[in-house]
Amino acid sequence: MKNIVLLIMIFFGGLMMCTAQSDKLDQFFTDLQRKGVTSIEIKKPMFDLLSKIDVNEEYLGKIKPIMRDVDGLKLLVFSKITFPDYLKSENKGQIKMNEEKSERVENLLTRLNLNELMAVKSDGVSMKFLAENAKDGILENLIFNVDSKDEIVIFILNGKMKMEDVNKMINSDVFTSSVKRKPNFEDKPPLKMNVMDENRNVGEFSGIEVSNGIIVNFTQENQTSVRVFADIDKLSKVITKVEDGILKIYIKNDKKENLNFKTLHISVSAPNIEQIKSSSGAVFNSVNTINQNQILLELSSGSLLNGNFNIKNNAVLDLNSGAVINSQINVNDIAIKSTSGSVANISGSASSGTVAINSGAICNGKDFNIKKLHVEATSGAVISVHVTKELNAKASSGAIIKYKGSPKIDSDVSKITGGTLRDIN
Repeated sequence: MKNIVLLIMIFFGGLMMCTAQSDKLDQFFTDLQRKGVTSIEIKKPMFDLLSKIDVNEEYLGKIKPIMRDVDGLKLLVFSKITFPDYLKSENKGQIKMNEEKSERVENLLTRLNLNELMAVKSDGVSMKFLAENAKDGILENLIFNVDSKDEIVIFILNGKMKMEDVNKMINSDVFTSSVKRKPNFEDKPPLKMNVMDENRNVGEFSGIEVSNGIIVNFTQENQTSVRVFADIDKLSKVITKVEDGILKIYIKNDKKENLNFKTLHISVSAPNIEQIKSSSGAVFNSVNTINQNQILLELSSGSLLNGNFNIKNNAVLDLNSGAVINSQINVNDIAIKSTSGSVANISGSASSGTVAINSGAICNGKDFNIKKLHVEATSGAVISVHVTKELNAKASSGAIIKYKGSPKIDSDVSKITGGTLRDIN
């Protein structure tokens, strides 16, 4: 264990800017101490003892100057049952116990809800780097977890670290020489922590507005949460704030920089969502079916919405400028406005509704069953729908209305301008 502990001290020593305390991590450490887990806590007055450890002077030279700036280091050690490899078949029970111990530690760390920076696995050794907070290129309260066949070590370092320094240390000789490599591993590019996730505290909201090509994965549940996944160096550019009950998600780029995100998506959860507005190539995905009394969906400028909805009263869909929606909607009354090459692929059902579609827009609704529908189509727009009772249709300027079912029809189709009403049963 001594070698692992020293490796960790060396690795993190050069990162300290200032110390900070975390009640959550302190409680985590204290709870495990009470449960009998081997613990080590080194406070500043004890750092002089490091000189008495039998270790290469080159390492001590790196540690000593750093220890003056550190208030304390904490370690937790979970020992495993060890035996020679040739006795594996005779120690299946012990192997299972070791695996369960690794799983328990993994669950304990997961409950802390930390930001996972990077995970490394090589020749039976698993390493994870986590941080409690990450913002503006600064990591706060770093945790390093090493799971090997002999033991599990959790190292807790309270403080603030520069992201660029973490990357440098990961690629230093101290770190890379301490992990056994497979023959071809050295040919791979240096390890980089390029992506980070960050929890955002934003308050309550009942609507979402997203833009700038950002992907939002929304889950309707009792808990409200916002978690951003993005390139580390651009994380601070991703804005998530609530204004007038609307969660606004966008990229702040006052300097008009060429921001080319390699990773950018956001997980959002909330109990109530009545409005979704998506623009500028953004993508909104609903992980589960959204249940509401009413909903307003506004899509524009090449944005995309994928989701299913059960709406008790009314739903409004407003699409333009190449926006696309793929959705199953069950609703009492629906109003659809679609223009400028937008596409609505919908299924589900409604009691009544209106559709206004123009300028090359498309509405694919042959699997959308509606009892009463009023539709106006013009300027090359195309709509298909399944109507069961009443269809009031108006088509002009090359527009096409296609319907399934046997409804009572009241139509105004301008054949002079190329309007078409077509039965597709």
